Amino acid sequence: MSTQIVDSENVINSLEEAPDRLRAEIGQYYLITDQGCQSETFSSGKIKTATIEHQPPNDQVLIPIKKATILIEGEEHVFRDHVQWNEYISQTIAENRQFLDHTFSLLNHQSQTNL
Repeated sequence: MSTQIVDSENVINSLEEAPDRLRAEIGQYYLITDQGCQSETFSSGKIKTATIEHQPPNDQVLIPIKKATILIEGEEHVFRDHVQWNEYISQTIAENRQFLDHTFSLLNHQSQTNL
C-alpha cells in the first residue's frame, strides 16, 4: 500500500485558484473532497485540443529541468475574434515561469511483531 503526498500548491478548489491556469485547462490538479484528495480537471471548455511534446530533460543539474512544447487549439464558437483569443491566451499562459510539482507516492511498509 502506498500513500500519495501532494504539495499544497497542487490542491485547488476552482480554475481561478490555479497557479498554472494552462495546467488547469488541459491537465489536472488535486481537489479535496469527502472521499479524500482526488485528481480533477478544471477545464473551462475553451480549449478544443492540446498536444504536449516533451523535450529531453536536462539531467546535468541537481534537480532535472523538464520542458515541453504545448500546442493548443481553441473552440471557435467561444471566441468572437482573434483579439478575444489573444486576451484569453495572455490570461491563461504564463511565459518563462517555473511551476513546481511535488506529488509523489510513498510505500507504507507494514511490519508485524510477535510479542
